Amino acid sequence: MTPIVKRIFAIFICAVLFAAPVGLAEPEDGYDDYGLPDDFDYDSYEEENVDEQADLNRPGLEDDAPEPSPTPAAVSQVSTVGRARDITSRCKARVSDNKAAAKNMVDRKLGTVWTSRRQNTRLEIRLGAPATGVYIEWGREGAPFVLTEYGRNNTVISTRSDSDTFPCLKTWFDLDPETRSVRFDFPNRGTSIAEIYILAGGMPASTRQMWLPPHDQADLMVVAAIYGDELLYFGGMLPYYQIEREIPTQIVFATNVNRQAKEQALAALWTAGIRHYPTFLDNPYRRGASAQDALDRWGGEKMVNDIVSLIRRLQPSVVVTNDAKGERNDGSRAAVAQVVREAVTNAADGDYDPISLSAFGGWKVSKLYLHLYEDNPITMDWTTASSALNNQSPLGVARNAFAKYTSLTSSSPFQEGEQYDNSRFGLAFTDVGPDIAGGDLFENVSLSGLISEYDDDLNYNSWDGDALTEEDLNELHNLLTPIDEPEPTPKPTPEPSPTPVPSGFAIRENLDGLRIFLIVLIVAAVLIGGLFGANIFLKSRGIELNLHRRLNRLLHGKSFRLPAGRTHGDDEYDDEAHEAEQEYDDEEYEEEYDDDGDDF
Repeated sequence: MTPIVKRIFAIFICAVLFAAPVGLAEPEDGYDDYGLPDDFDYDSYEEENVDEQADLNRPGLEDDAPEPSPTPAAVSQVSTVGRARDITSRCKARVSDNKAAAKNMVDRKLGTVWTSRRQNTRLEIRLGAPATGVYIEWGREGAPFVLTEYGRNNTVISTRSDSDTFPCLKTWFDLDPETRSVRFDFPNRGTSIAEIYILAGGMPASTRQMWLPPHDQADLMVVAAIYGDELLYFGGMLPYYQIEREIPTQIVFATNVNRQAKEQALAALWTAGIRHYPTFLDNPYRRGASAQDALDRWGGEKMVNDIVSLIRRLQPSVVVTNDAKGERNDGSRAAVAQVVREAVTNAADGDYDPISLSAFGGWKVSKLYLHLYEDNPITMDWTTASSALNNQSPLGVARNAFAKYTSLTSSSPFQEGEQYDNSRFGLAFTDVGPDIAGGDLFENVSLSGLISEYDDDLNYNSWDGDALTEEDLNELHNLLTPIDEPEPTPKPTPEPSPTPVPSGFAIRENLDGLRIFLIVLIVAAVLIGGLFGANIFLKSRGIELNLHRRLNRLLHGKSFRLPAGRTHGDDEYDDEAHEAEQEYDDEEYEEEYDDDGDDF
């Protein structure tokens, strides 16, 4: 390849490299980088929705959570009549910070998140159709926020904040039927969102976790050292007491591994029928550490204070925790058992921790059980099926729930009656005397009667969020279908518009530039190939085009015409003279264009 051809090829490649990213990043006319129209006109929203209301019932828009596996009847979901549909892709949104990561909120991957990098960040969402609510899966719990709903003409419908809810990784926000857009304001840096769903037409699907707040009071408090212990080592305790016996039960996780493990814990508890959000103390877990190392890492006295505060707030009659020796000789589990034993004693001490004492008062636990404790042993029966559990046994429910711990099932398989038998416990402390009959953690204990409050208000056995009654569904249908106006005349199906439709929350990747670039590349390749092919063909017929020489002359502004024979201008074509001239031209070319390298 001659030098001039090499340079032309280099120019072409540089042009391609510079043009490609520009084409990919070019925003669509009338929209900002994240798909929100430049004129934020809410007045036309109602007219637009006349054509969109029928689409709410079209197939393919159902809430995309998978169908649940069989669960106990006690935690069965509301009827799928009025089941929510995911309309996220029909909405438009923009964020005021970290725009490059905004697509993470709709990529349906919990491992990727959007995080605010500065204070006073906002997220605005314009609804593509009347929505029932917004479902957010947070990257971290407890981020402060203000949520404002807007109607037509940007009128404020309602405002609420984090003080109206509780720290939770998954939050459902009901929306007013007249809401046209919502705005989240995040005052702090570090607010993290993994996923956002905009749902319409009903309540979320049954596997969409809609948690109740942690119990204000609970007769049974279960303290698990780490995620999975509540099922692996405590067996059917949670479904048996919370669902079958209807005894308020609060699960507390003393340590934390990472967000993935916490996500699996929520999925497992939800499958087991638990609806009150667990308490996460978030002390760092280190497997294999000695008990003292674990306490030093956590700050032992601080952790005791945390458990004492929980006991005084929840006022449990019975507390259950891990083996005093630590299952699998794990020092972190042994440390948790030690902390809980101290906390049970200190919770009744009128001089211990004045802060929680002032807030809740002291509290004396009736009984403390430790897993595998040898003194005053008790064996629980988790194997008897119950109609309250859809004719499953508590152990069967626990086994199904434990399958959600995908990171544990291979290393810690669910076992029955083995070395770490999940039916064996021991009474480490009692204020109501020893167990005589056995088989019940609440032997000799008078229950608080808290469950009657749930029966009066919710019918706890079948509650799964605010279930829509038939009247609610009819009202919602009326809201989504105007009844005071005549049915609009069906419009002919319009011809497909070349305008690209925003997708995935209107976080667009404009592909027009890529298409243009590919077309130009193909046309250029065809032209160049055809030109050189013609040169080869003519050369085979004895006609020399000498393309590289003519292109060089063209770049230097010297005219030429196709030869009738072998002439160049008015002179006879001289190979030696031309080669000398070519050498000079090449040197001049290099000197003119290659000094600083910037012109390419």
